[in-house]
Amino acid sequence: MIWFVNATTQPCILLYHISLLIFIIVQSLMCSSLTFLDGESSHQHGGGGYRIVQWEWSYVQTPYIIASWLLVASVAKILFHFSQRFTTAVPESCMLILLGLVLGAVVLIASKKQPYQLDPGLFFLFLLPTIVGDAGYFMPARLFFDNLGAILMYAVVGTLWNAFCTGFCLYGVKMAGVIDEKVNAGLMDFLLFGALISAVDPVAVIAVFEEVHVNETLFIIVFGESLLNDAVTVVLYKVYISFVEVGPGNVYTADYFKGIASFLIVSIGGTLVGLIFAIILAFVTRFTKNVRIIEPLFIFLLVYLAYLTAELFSLSAILSMTFCGIGCNKYVEANISQKSRTTVKYTMKTLASIAETIIFIFLGISAVDKSKWAWDTGLVVSTLIFILVFRAVGVAGQTWFLNWFRLVPLEKIDQVVMSYGGLRGAVAFALVVLLDKEHVKAKDYFVATTIVVVFFTVMFQGLTIKPLVKWLKVPRSTNRKPTINEEIHERAFDHILTAVEDIAGLNGYHHWRDKWEQFDKNYLSKLLLRKSVYHKSELWEAYQKINIRDAISVIDQVKVFVRENGSGVCLDLQVIDTVPGAKIEEDLETHHVLVENLYKPRRQYQSHYSRHFMTVGEKERQDREVFQRNMHNRLESFKSTRYKRHKKDRRSCHTEDCSNGY
Repeated sequence: MIWFVNATTQPCILLYHISLLIFIIVQSLMCSSLTFLDGESSHQHGGGGYRIVQWEWSYVQTPYIIASWLLVASVAKILFHFSQRFTTAVPESCMLILLGLVLGAVVLIASKKQPYQLDPGLFFLFLLPTIVGDAGYFMPARLFFDNLGAILMYAVVGTLWNAFCTGFCLYGVKMAGVIDEKVNAGLMDFLLFGALISAVDPVAVIAVFEEVHVNETLFIIVFGESLLNDAVTVVLYKVYISFVEVGPGNVYTADYFKGIASFLIVSIGGTLVGLIFAIILAFVTRFTKNVRIIEPLFIFLLVYLAYLTAELFSLSAILSMTFCGIGCNKYVEANISQKSRTTVKYTMKTLASIAETIIFIFLGISAVDKSKWAWDTGLVVSTLIFILVFRAVGVAGQTWFLNWFRLVPLEKIDQVVMSYGGLRGAVAFALVVLLDKEHVKAKDYFVATTIVVVFFTVMFQGLTIKPLVKWLKVPRSTNRKPTINEEIHERAFDHILTAVEDIAGLNGYHHWRDKWEQFDKNYLSKLLLRKSVYHKSELWEAYQKINIRDAISVIDQVKVFVRENGSGVCLDLQVIDTVPGAKIEEDLETHHVLVENLYKPRRQYQSHYSRHFMTVGEKERQDREVFQRNMHNRLESFKSTRYKRHKKDRRSCHTEDCSNGY
């Protein structure tokens, strides 16, 4: 009890003791299982008989230990968020890596070996898709496509620049004698290592940048770069692997052009696969009105199949899954029910959080096992210097070029954050573990260097990026959603800029976006949206949105009143996002609160149950009735006003006729 009380003041000590306790329990279970089995066998040989209970530790050992580690990580997350001061200073990813180091050290000390590693197949087929799927499906599409040119520039040109410069410079340092001769690597080996170590990792970027809360433009550029540079990394990795296997002397000029063609096929092909599955998913959800319960399953399966299909044809799976999520979000969200949207949202977030937890814990566990890697100080230090320098130089040069074409240029402060935010993570580690030691003799040195680079970027840069953002006074993001007034003005400006481009004879960004919206309205929406959704008036949707927001504002006021009076009532409004105070005031000016039309509570019970159909919930039925009653009252008011005007006109006409007749 004493060590627990002391440990609560220091999270790291507490994590160590928790992991040690769980490992002792697991080890004791293993030992007791052996003893139990020996006793059982002797009893069987002695007298036999029926066994009521059997010990099956070998059958559940691996999933049981993994589940125990996830439980430890979950408890660690709870303890991590208890201290506000610790949470604001240390990112969650750093805490998970430290927890992995502690777990790995405990296992290594107890069993003298490290039986658990981050398997590349597990990472690429199960863990990475959950994170990329969540990022692609909830990607802010307009913000992404508004900055698509900058994202492609940093993802393609920037990754090629970093990979080639890092590889050539490491080879030059090796020739100069800074890297030890025992590192048996040639030019192709260093180019291969430069390709896998230069790619910005989406897992690490999401984990760190979401906690920093930088402005939306800066976040989408760095995050989009980390997603789209997968095509460059995969192509360079496969090209250099093939070059190393056949030998540098057998590489011809035609092979380099094949590599360029492979890059185009991998990137464009992966994007097309994702868009095809997005169309299929949106079309399927048109017909799920009577089987609502299966809608989330269709979404998860088809998005994941987009990833696996791209892997099947050696295309960019990350690009496929990203564009599948972006492409289907608009149509799928309109076709499915509110309950299905909530299910998809929280299930994706949960799976992504679990995958992120497993990745960072296993990164820490893998780093403890020294039998899988070898150390060379010259290689480690040179790699760290080169990736930081070339990242900064590449960002500065590309930003200077991009600012000639951007309406809102990227400032120097943004460039500093982008350079400092080039985090490496599990993608680089999984790629370096996949190397064949027979062809790449220096694999162990590359593994050790990759581990150091991942830990340095995630731990050191992850810990210091938040103070750097505060010190540089980088504009932060706002969680406020645009008001109805802002949405109207934004759409008006889009039409105005499109008209200006048409008058000037320019085919600019707004011109092509207007063409795409017309194509979407005339063809795609008719094909992929349910008829009831497609024919719904935009004015009707806006009015319904105002009604719901007003009802939420009333409930929020009730919540504040209940909390101030000390009541323990808790209203769950997670299905519908709450609106900040300033936004409520502006919406209240736009539309009167639904005081007279609020739903009158009464008991209603569903007398039937079906596992193929989700019945309309109480909240949905109330919202629908509030809206219908409000519209009915306004329609009746409009009819009565029109009737009074018509009656008044008839009276005036009758008076005029009478006067004329007189």
